[in-house]
Amino acid sequence: METRDLAHSLVEQAKRLANFARILSSGHNHDTENAVRTLLKREATLLRTRATGKGETMSKIQFTDTTEFLEELTKDHDLVDRHIVRLTRSYRRTGPNGLFLALEVIATAKVGEDVVVLTRLCGQFMQNPNFPKDTHPGQDNALSTADIVMEALEKGCADLGLETRAGVFHEE
Repeated sequence: METRDLAHSLVEQAKRLANFARILSSGHNHDTENAVRTLLKREATLLRTRATGKGETMSKIQFTDTTEFLEELTKDHDLVDRHIVRLTRSYRRTGPNGLFLALEVIATAKVGEDVVVLTRLCGQFMQNPNFPKDTHPGQDNALSTADIVMEALEKGCADLGLETRAGVFHEE
């Protein structure tokens, strides 16, 4: 990382710390105060890490089960960055010569300095050039499973006061 980029990053981090300190001093409820204190500690550690190149770095916490992912968000829902969970469908080629497509639902959230990720396989189906476009054996099952998973995630996030938006959050 160049010196200018590092300096810019440190300034942004300091602004975030100042905002957290303002929230803390405004006297919100006990849960908010604990969440802000935790964030302040993580942000200070991240500042030291970026300044010195030593210390903690962002962790990726991986889930494949929707319920476990939502339980994790429940435990730290006050720490979810901007109260946004990114949610999308992803297709990837699998099998011999990439003849199959695997449909996954991917949900990501930045929780403190960690990235919490759900990658839920919904099914796979064979691509066959002899079938009309978008009609492949097994595709309907994968799509209906993906719909069910997406609905469960949207409802679970809404119950936690979290907004779902399209896309995937990637680690820096």
